[in-house]
Amino acid sequence: MKDLQIIISCNQQEMGVADFLDIKTGPSKNTSQISFENFRPSGALELTRHSIQNIVIKYKQKVRDYFEVKLLQGISFTDDNRLYLICDFNPEQHHYEQDLINLLKAWDNNTGKGWQGLNTRDKRTWLTGCLYYSGIPRETKKNRTYIIDGLRVDNELDFYCLLGEVFFGSRGYFGQGIESFEDCLLEMRPTEGHGSKIVFTSSRRIRSALNTYYPDEFDRVCTIFRKFGFDTFITHDD
Repeated sequence: MKDLQIIISCNQQEMGVADFLDIKTGPSKNTSQISFENFRPSGALELTRHSIQNIVIKYKQKVRDYFEVKLLQGISFTDDNRLYLICDFNPEQHHYEQDLINLLKAWDNNTGKGWQGLNTRDKRTWLTGCLYYSGIPRETKKNRTYIIDGLRVDNELDFYCLLGEVFFGSRGYFGQGIESFEDCLLEMRPTEGHGSKIVFTSSRRIRSALNTYYPDEFDRVCTIFRKFGFDTFITHDD
């Protein structure tokens, strides 16, 4: 993904596609100015500044996710194809969208930090960002040894951040919980006899992190890996 692509639509008709630029505080309380650049109108809708009241903004890479804003002023265009919306987007109510947009933009600009040291909210955003940025994985390598280091795991979110990183590199995605983790494996369907194995080191920390809410979560993860042909090794070196 080069830029965060946005589909802008109104009245169930696509207005065009643009690259997200930024979100700034609007002229009054609980309002924002959302700015886009490189706006490419679709021609499906007559763009008038006063006839449009609500705008639906979708992420082009994952169009099932969207949010709708109410315009408080007319749409502003500039000669260099920038688009400005003054709307009722309240960052306190829509922190998820703003956090995700900010994260993806930081990645596109090669800025930002890794997932370790983030707070819980930002780690959730990180995992969703990995899904948007890298997509659902399609395959794993054959005859690989994947080492999951429990010393880097303090909670369940850490485990899934680490899992995506170990298997698919920085910003790799391998689920956000046990259900989506298994869904990824179902999507990949590793070939029988692929010869790869999983090594859990300092496994007591991983077990403690995963078993916080369900006492057998770690065992379930191991069982799922084995079901898809991964040899699983557990060490207790902590």
